[in-house]
Amino acid sequence: MKAVCEGKYLRGVFEAVGKIVNTAILKASEDGMKLRAMNSEHTILVDMELEKSLFEDYEIEEDESIGIDISQLLKILKRAKKDDNITLETSKETIKITIDGTAERTFEFPALADVEEDEIKFPELNYEAEISIEDPSVLKEIMKDVEIVGNAAVLKATKEEFIIQAQGNGYAFSSYKAAPSNISLNLDEEAEEVKSAFSVELLKDVLRADKFIYNAKVHLGNDIPLKLEYTGPGIKLTYLIAPRIENE
Repeated sequence: MKAVCEGKYLRGVFEAVGKIVNTAILKASEDGMKLRAMNSEHTILVDMELEKSLFEDYEIEEDESIGIDISQLLKILKRAKKDDNITLETSKETIKITIDGTAERTFEFPALADVEEDEIKFPELNYEAEISIEDPSVLKEIMKDVEIVGNAAVLKATKEEFIIQAQGNGYAFSSYKAAPSNISLNLDEEAEEVKSAFSVELLKDVLRADKFIYNAKVHLGNDIPLKLEYTGPGIKLTYLIAPRIENE
């Protein structure tokens, strides 16, 4: 497989994924690349899709599954400037990265042979609220505010507003409210209020893709995993985040 892409996209995607897992199986087909993995604590599931349209050039003879050390890959990708072109070439044994900028630099390292290729499925969950946010960076900034107050955030949706709030040590309180005029908010007709609590640290880990995406969708239910969907130019990142247990 050979794929050519702007550095800012490839680096940005793998930086986001690398916050969740260190190693993973990258699957390549004629439609593009996919990766699905879960962190060691089984609290975050990440699903990455890179469509063929993202790449300036994309060549593949047959479907491939490549074991990747993401931390090693990122060391190389971070050497590229955002406007550099990156060529990713893979085989069963090796991964080759070429950075084409002011000079052409080539790196090669072995593919991982011992990464387990377990099939991970998304559970079917009943989400009663869907919140679409055109400027996803606002979520990242909110978490910085919430982190000052406590280590848990409550996400709440009503027919009138979407609320993120936190309370710490019985005296500090932070709250963010977004009215439907600023977001797209859809709530099931039968639902009056939907809410769940999540670890701030987990939310921070999944809110790192704001530099290269243009829309975020939050799927919220009552005390079930949060589903967060990022979309960008030929890019889709989906996360499932486990809810916070009250007695943690």
